[in-house]
Amino acid sequence: ANSVRRLAHDAKPTTAATLWPTGGFAKLRGMQRNWLAWGVAGLLGLTSSIAGAHTLMTSPSPRDDSDSHKDPNGPCGVARAASQPMNAPALAPGSTLSVTWTETVDHPGCFVIDFASANDTGWSTLATVAHSSTGATPRPYSTEVTLPDTDCAECTLRIRQIMLSAEPAPGAACPPSDLQPGQTYYTCANVALVGAATVGKPKSDASSDGSCAYAQAPSSANAAWRSLFGLALVGCTLRARSSGTRARARPSGSKD
Repeated sequence: ANSVRRLAHDAKPTTAATLWPTGGFAKLRGMQRNWLAWGVAGLLGLTSSIAGAHTLMTSPSPRDDSDSHKDPNGPCGVARAASQPMNAPALAPGSTLSVTWTETVDHPGCFVIDFASANDTGWSTLATVAHSSTGATPRPYSTEVTLPDTDCAECTLRIRQIMLSAEPAPGAACPPSDLQPGQTYYTCANVALVGAATVGKPKSDASSDGSCAYAQAPSSANAAWRSLFGLALVGCTLRARSSGTRARARPSGSKD
């Protein structure tokens, strides 16, 4: 009995102070605040990343993998550089090209396909594609465009995502004439057009021996160009043969 009373006398009451060292609760509260701050910061960062991403070209290969290039940082959001992908082989002027892209954030508006023939200058519009609400994002898109019928070594193909507060009314222009700054996202690709200057173009009217001298039609030429090239070659050949026949029939020493 004395032993039990002695143990009870020596025992200390169990309190929060005995369970945690001095300042333990304060440290725990500080850790909780840190965890909360880190969680909020991570959530805000994720939200910002999602909100800043809108569209990215997938074919032809874009200049970079960013889908957050936004107005006013146009015309592409990133300037042309030698380190960027250069889509090869070169495209044929006047040919049809399939363009594909992905919408990463659903937004009313439209997509505009543009082309520049001189290093991000001299833009012309090739097509406008309506926004779709079918399916979930990321949402794939594709369209076919007809390329300009001229050579260029530093051409640019661009997709603009136009963001509006609501879908354009049927027949309404997109982008609208009152489009405000900050409503456009960009994604661009570097391309080259080669071949227009050589299709069916004569090197000279005829060579010194009366034969034809035409530049070879490139393999990328379409059927119409090949037909014209063939007709020109046949005509030149017949003329050369006719000239050769007259030359053989002319008496030696005669003059015209």
